[in-house]
Amino acid sequence: YSGAIGSNVANTATISPGLDGSGNPVSRDTVPGNNSKTAVVQVQRASLAGNVYADNNRDNTFGAGEAIGSVTLALTGTDMYGNAIGAGPVVTVQTNGAGAYLFNNLPPGDYTVTETQPGAYADSAEFVGVGAGGTASLNCPPPANCGNTAAQNRISGLTLTANTQATNYNFQ
Repeated sequence: YSGAIGSNVANTATISPGLDGSGNPVSRDTVPGNNSKTAVVQVQRASLAGNVYADNNRDNTFGAGEAIGSVTLALTGTDMYGNAIGAGPVVTVQTNGAGAYLFNNLPPGDYTVTETQPGAYADSAEFVGVGAGGTASLNCPPPANCGNTAAQNRISGLTLTANTQATNYNFQ
């Protein structure tokens, strides 16, 4: 969809009898005047946002001077229409200089966000934010939960509904 989010859009659905391999109708339409319907709909924006930070003071809170920029996050999942998201091409964003990331204009669906752990920083924790639920990777320590694998750096099971701005899905 390339129009304005939240604006009224005319959506028309049309059906017609199918044809067999020889080009013959597989059914008969006795009332062809009712095969099209138009309705006004609104495409609603949904988004998923958070921060990546080094918890320098170990208070489990994103604070001044703790932002990590240029970190890649990947989004995967299935939208409400059954389309695979991030299966190819991969859907990624990078954190800005303030450590913030945003996946914007998403269709409703079930998602996972995976951080590419920045090499100069120790893995610590992931935090489920507000608006889409989810489950964070197990916190570090113990050492088995620390590292740079996808399983150690993701928030999964996010259910994003239409017109939802899910926030504070943070990686530490």
